[in-house]
Amino acid sequence: MFFKIDRTELDKFIANTKFYKEVKKVNKLYRQELNKISLRLEELQKRKEELNENLAKTLAEKETFKDNIDELLYYTDMANDIAKQAKTIDFAIEEAQEDLTAIKETYFKQYEQALSKDFDEIRKSINPAVSETVEMFRYELLTAIADIHNHISNQFPQEERDTFYTVVFDEKLKKKDYRSSFANSVVPEMMFDNNRLQVTAANYFGARQGHVNVTNPNKNGGEE
Repeated sequence: MFFKIDRTELDKFIANTKFYKEVKKVNKLYRQELNKISLRLEELQKRKEELNENLAKTLAEKETFKDNIDELLYYTDMANDIAKQAKTIDFAIEEAQEDLTAIKETYFKQYEQALSKDFDEIRKSINPAVSETVEMFRYELLTAIADIHNHISNQFPQEERDTFYTVVFDEKLKKKDYRSSFANSVVPEMMFDNNRLQVTAANYFGARQGHVNVTNPNKNGGEE
């Protein structure tokens, strides 16, 4: 490998920086309130299930004592009482669900403000450094490619080319159908595989979204 990007500072940055501090603060407060309501809902649901079981048993008993008026009235009264309790619990469940919506409404704006602050922090930490670094990488990459090209080109200086051209482009040889197209470029362009090595818009936007959509040469026998 001719040259390698030094990731030392980038790796330090990734290891030491922490983001989304503001959103995490809001998350902590929201979860505290959410847990209280969730526990209330859980207990209400549990009690409702117990009441439903009791109601089913009471109605079954009521059927058994249809011919005994006192028992019939007793179980009918008990069933009515359970139904009232169930209705009260349904109302309490509905209130708890409304409370859930209410705290989400309360925290919605807080999340919006927190995320905005976190984004500002991320941009301040990353944007200038990334822009400057990518600009430098671009310059160094293109400089390296140009250096390689110029090195190859300089190996075939003009005086050597002139001698070479006197033969391959000789007019008399052309008339004899000697084809000189092979000599139109004396520095092989195949050294730089443009279609494979160029950074496309798709590559760039893929990287911005967190994934690299080009082959890793290290997995094909390259150096780590």
